[in-house]
Amino acid sequence: MAGGKTGSGDNRVTTVDRGGRVLSSRAIDRTATFVFYIGDRYYGVLTAFVPGSQAGEYRFTSALPVSILKILAPDIESLRRRSDAIEAAEPPPPPGPGGPISNPLPPPPRGNTLSPNK
Repeated sequence: MAGGKTGSGDNRVTTVDRGGRVLSSRAIDRTATFVFYIGDRYYGVLTAFVPGSQAGEYRFTSALPVSILKILAPDIESLRRRSDAIEAAEPPPPPGPGGPISNPLPPPPRGNTLSPNK
């Protein structure tokens, strides 16, 4: 199970006249991001970022960080498989102190515990 969300921005300061015609446009920066998860253990954010006026010279989209994740996928899959194998080989922790807590909260009180103000 895996998924993610992309986003990109050509972040500019644009000046327009009353009719909406662009008078000037200056690049501030350019970004492309991919937020992802792989199973219930692996997640992250990959961001491509170009600061300043040079950003106007770049035309990448959020496909760039997705492509980087595709390149990293074999290494991530190898880590995931090793982690799964280690987890399967380890015995579960004993119950009690240091082990899983079956019910960390006390049971709720019974009946009406609120007394009316007089």
